[in-house]
Amino acid sequence: MKLPILVYFVVGSSFLAAMVALVRYHRLDTAAKALAWLCIANYCEGAVAYILSLRKIRNLELLNDYRPIELFLTACVFYFMVQSRTARRLLVLCTSIFVLVWIADKIFLDDPGHLNNRMALLSRVVAVIMSIASLYFGAKESETLFIERPLFWVGTAVLLYSSGTLLVLGLSNQLAFMNREIFIMAWQINWILLIMANLFYTKGLLCKPQRPK
Repeated sequence: MKLPILVYFVVGSSFLAAMVALVRYHRLDTAAKALAWLCIANYCEGAVAYILSLRKIRNLELLNDYRPIELFLTACVFYFMVQSRTARRLLVLCTSIFVLVWIADKIFLDDPGHLNNRMALLSRVVAVIMSIASLYFGAKESETLFIERPLFWVGTAVLLYSSGTLLVLGLSNQLAFMNREIFIMAWQINWILLIMANLFYTKGLLCKPQRPK
């Protein structure tokens, strides 16, 4: 089956972020190393999911189980990039609540044969909250132009992609009953946001570490 052209850009942007993470890893500070792990993990998850699909092996369980890992790594990136105790406590609280809810959902409501939209939506809500809080407190702490800090690019990436995914997933039932072109366009927009997120992650890895106030 021929893949949409945007999928190749998604793969390419994810590969770029992972490669930059590997090449620059030993020159990164703790926060940027956490971002490097996130980029590498995201690429590996996508690569494994794609290989499984080529072999016609079900990959939905991988997609469902990777969700808490991605959110945990994202929280770690924000945790090391902000200094505010309030922001850090919020990050720990959000991540802990999500993991507990995910475990309960896995035990009592899990259906390996279907994509878990409940946890997909919740993970994006939590990611939006974490990104907004981190951007807000990070901007207050910054003693240089905020756009020069990795936190700006990472926070913006998470906020953009999570908001877009939240909208598409939230309206998926309505979109399914609409014109097929509208449904496809919605997912194409989501892919574009994912490409932007990967490029923003890459930019974050290339930024010079900035000391907060």
